Amino acid sequence: MTLRRAARCWGALLSLILAAPALWAEERAAPEAAEDVDSCIGKARLHGLGFAKDGSVVRSEDTVILDLVAEVIRDRCAGKLIVIEGHTDVSGSAEHNRRLSERRAESVQEYLVEHGVPAEQLRIQGFGEDRPLTTDPSPEAQALNRRITLRSEPPGR
Repeated sequence: MTLRRAARCWGALLSLILAAPALWAEERAAPEAAEDVDSCIGKARLHGLGFAKDGSVVRSEDTVILDLVAEVIRDRCAGKLIVIEGHTDVSGSAEHNRRLSERRAESVQEYLVEHGVPAEQLRIQGFGEDRPLTTDPSPEAQALNRRITLRSEPPGR
């Protein structure tokens, strides 16, 4: 399945799970998403996109994910504000983790802009360790907390 033949916007990304399970998954469905497939609505976590502990550099193996994200945003989400949310695990101070999560979001933002997404369409937000997916202290579980989530908002917010 190619991205162009998928459904639209976030729905397209969610549909890609069937073809590429590591790419995206829905974190929180917006009630309108089923009815309004022409717009980017809701929130999606980028599965497969990760960061080294205390790192903010986009890994070369993750560029295929971001290439697809850039294509969807360019082709299907024109006029929508996309908020790139950065998250960390619990190691380090809260302030360090907040700054690190912002740097992670900035890295993704820079990549998307370099690949044709208008900079004015993107905003970053760093949550640090405040929104963990898991509180399990194992290294494997904490790696899940080092992530990027995308959220769409109506223009002008």
